[in-house]
Amino acid sequence: MTRQVFIATLAGTALALAVGGVARPASAQMTGPTTSPSCAVTTAELWPPNHQLTDVGLSVTNCNSSNSCTINVYSNQKDLETSSGDFSPDAKSPTPNQPPLCLRAERDGIDHPDGRVYLIIVKNGSGCDCCTVEVSHDRSDTSETTVDAQAEAAQSYCQMTCMAPMGYSQVGVGPVVGPKQTCN
Repeated sequence: MTRQVFIATLAGTALALAVGGVARPASAQMTGPTTSPSCAVTTAELWPPNHQLTDVGLSVTNCNSSNSCTINVYSNQKDLETSSGDFSPDAKSPTPNQPPLCLRAERDGIDHPDGRVYLIIVKNGSGCDCCTVEVSHDRSDTSETTVDAQAEAAQSYCQMTCMAPMGYSQVGVGPVVGPKQTCN
């Protein structure tokens, strides 16, 4: 399932990049854009939770050399959770602020039995757009309905604020831990 949300206003200040471990200063100013970005993913659900990094088919529009964007990834679970299998980072991009974007197919099934939501926020000086990718706890209707509701709530909050909801942590900035560091 592909989700798209469009937002029209945001002050022109860049935030630190969460993907690829390359930080951009929070004080950097973006100039020039007049059109908000948009984003979409072709893989909105990762299964099975086998710890593989998977290209989610992120596409962005209204981001180019004259209309630069930042791509930040957040999740309701941190890069390294107690029972996550000790793999990190959970988000990677070979080229910072550009697709492809790879997310780790894993969720903490003990401390977070309701699944994992990745929230991707693409910003430029005119606004933002938000996409989600889910890793459900299991394949039951209850689990999938629960993680869908979490993703919709996170995306709705992001749509109103251009920020991740409380309880979400930036991912993709953790240390490199474990094998499975190549994107499939």
